[in-house]
Amino acid sequence: MLMGATVLLLGLATMMPAQQQQDAGLPFGGAITVRSFDVRAEGNSLSALILGQFQPDEAPRLAYVEASTHSGRWNPPRFIDTALARPISSRGNDVQLAAAGHRRVAVFQVMGEFPGNGPLMVAVSEDDGQHWESGILPVMGDPQQNQSYPDVEIDETGAIHLVWLDDREENGSTQGLRSALSRDGGRHWQEEGTVDMAVCTCCSTRLTRLPDAKLALLYRDHAPQDMRLAVRKPNNHPWQLADRVGTFNWQIDGCPHTSGGLASSLKAGEITLHAAIWTGEDQYTGVHYLKSSADGQDFKTRQLIDTHGSDPDIATRPEQAVAIAYRHGSGKDSRIALVKSENGGKDWSTPAFLSAPGLKPDHPRIVPTPQGFRVFWTERLNGGDKRLASASLDSSS
Repeated sequence: MLMGATVLLLGLATMMPAQQQQDAGLPFGGAITVRSFDVRAEGNSLSALILGQFQPDEAPRLAYVEASTHSGRWNPPRFIDTALARPISSRGNDVQLAAAGHRRVAVFQVMGEFPGNGPLMVAVSEDDGQHWESGILPVMGDPQQNQSYPDVEIDETGAIHLVWLDDREENGSTQGLRSALSRDGGRHWQEEGTVDMAVCTCCSTRLTRLPDAKLALLYRDHAPQDMRLAVRKPNNHPWQLADRVGTFNWQIDGCPHTSGGLASSLKAGEITLHAAIWTGEDQYTGVHYLKSSADGQDFKTRQLIDTHGSDPDIATRPEQAVAIAYRHGSGKDSRIALVKSENGGKDWSTPAFLSAPGLKPDHPRIVPTPQGFRVFWTERLNGGDKRLASASLDSSS
């Protein structure tokens, strides 16, 4: 049975392993193995979208599950009908979940004409994930019908914003970063367009809503393959390209398969963007922390977090608490690590290990909760399948 992890990190002063303990209720909605997931936190609730195996010898299914941040009890899964389409999302090209009010939106890639390729499917629930309606995203400009690396967000009006990568120009070495939105709960999609014509072919996007209702989009650019930000103001403004998130001038023929995390904080009416990114540039290799004002034009504050880190994600809480989760090391020696700042990113704790050695963990996600932070990741089972693991980080410790 899948085991959850609960950790009390006393100041995060030293490297330490997570203490494993059984989650109350169904562990992660009863998922036995996990191919892909996304997780959101809102108030005292956690919600997750999981593509995985829920019964032995059963094909992977897509499910929505919820839990209380107080009890950690995961409710039984609510399966999403994919209309005989086969979801093919995987870690790094993950399923994506957005939540606002009673609306839930799930986005995932399904099998197309060729193995490993296919269009995006969108599923929407208007009753807190109890019932879902799904359909193939009607992308008009992509004759190949092959979209991947999506993210989704719901704005203050309830409109659904979706971004993804596709190679409709058939460049081969790059893809285009696309966007579309729906104002009627996913029934119709408008304003399909290109945010950036040439970006990295296989690095995930990260879309987030800011406190002033702007949308901020983090992605990996091409030539150089540094991370970059795009910002969209409310009221139908177009996407505007902002600054590079770390000017490393990294040139590479290939794809690093790793992206970054983006979060925001609000203090005295001023919004700060916080980013955790990885670069492979020789002089700067590793996970870095950067921050900027809300327009994303001045990511001048930069701190190296870990030269041996990758796959970072970041989250913020009130009172200037910021935390970064990432993968430290590689292969069997890799561990999920976490650093924390209590003063808005000025000073950082010593990294703390959250996962046990030898499990090859990957792609952690971190979310804020009323109690602190919670980190999720996948790790290898003996047969090669992956399971979902988690660590709770109490802010009072």
